[in-house]
Amino acid sequence: MGITRGLVITVLFGIVLFLLIPAYVPRPRFIPGFAPPPDMWPRTVSMLGMALGILLVGLSCSRKTEAIADPEDARSIRGDTPLATLLTRFGWTVLAFALFIGSVMLLGFCYRASCC
Repeated sequence: MGITRGLVITVLFGIVLFLLIPAYVPRPRFIPGFAPPPDMWPRTVSMLGMALGILLVGLSCSRKTEAIADPEDARSIRGDTPLATLLTRFGWTVLAFALFIGSVMLLGFCYRASCC
């Protein structure tokens, strides 16, 4: 399963890198010459995604990963924590994320230290 997942991740980021991002993105005049070009971050994220997909494929081929991925062994990784506790933690995490999004929308996003 990990090999398939790694290949899918690698292919998706490869499609973004080689097909969706244009080969040449013109630099606007208001960007100074020393600043990175506009397509730098999409290319960087796509390259990192491809690298992580390839890493997942490589790690999935090892014997240790096969032993960890065994569903019967998942209980030993999780420990004796009951499922209700895990679901409660997940619920609190989702609530905290929703409150963060709501507070950013309500209060605004401060991007400079002087505006706060």
